[in-house]
Amino acid sequence: MSQTDNLSLPFILPSQAQKHVTHNEVLLKLDAVIQLSVQSRNLATPPTSPDAGSRYIVPASATGDFAGKTGKLATFQDGAFQFSDPQIGWLCYIVDETSWRYFDGSSWAEFINSNARFEQIGIHANADTTNKLSVSSSASLFNNVGNGHQLKINKSTASDNASLLFQTGFSGRAEFGLSGDDQFRIKVSADGNSFTTALTANHTHMEANLPLVLATFNAASLPTPSPSGQVIYVSDAASGAIIAFSDGANWRRCDTSAIVT
Repeated sequence: MSQTDNLSLPFILPSQAQKHVTHNEVLLKLDAVIQLSVQSRNLATPPTSPDAGSRYIVPASATGDFAGKTGKLATFQDGAFQFSDPQIGWLCYIVDETSWRYFDGSSWAEFINSNARFEQIGIHANADTTNKLSVSSSASLFNNVGNGHQLKINKSTASDNASLLFQTGFSGRAEFGLSGDDQFRIKVSADGNSFTTALTANHTHMEANLPLVLATFNAASLPTPSPSGQVIYVSDAASGAIIAFSDGANWRRCDTSAIVT
């Protein structure tokens, strides 16, 4: 055997003359293929003044010294390009793309592509079989790409849950969404075990399930009645405390529609 099996590196043989030549040849080849990163994989024309040791993946239809070397690794050594054949599984960082590629036996494929699928993802956290996406962070940003942005939470059947749960110390305190049916609910809890529905809404109406505390004002310092449809509690109207509504121009008593005085 005169060379290694994987990288075809020549052995220094017994009684070989000029052993340093073989040794240096091996070093140059190792320098070309280990800790692999290339400047680009899209240069059809070889660069005119490459840095010593710079590496490139030769694209299809290349010209000059790159002609006929599609997919090979080109390394600039001793003033000329040397070419290496990649092997299945080689991983390479592409500098001008800030991305990774791997050699699949015929081409340099994306290491992680836009259709990649992961069973679990933990970002500064540990994911598990229930919480397949787990994030520990002071904030999370879901940004737009030029227009709007919509967050979707989908459930299988009406009797399932599609909701957001807010916790303190991993104990639930508030939840809103579709819980057990297709009505939108806001629920609250003092202990994380027993939840009380505060508000329920469906496609026809909305109802408050807990006492509603109105904003309280004095008759002498009522807020602006515009827009119409506001409701307040007036603590010292002429005939006592009342509930009042706004018509856009005045505050009126709910019992008689008279202007509040």
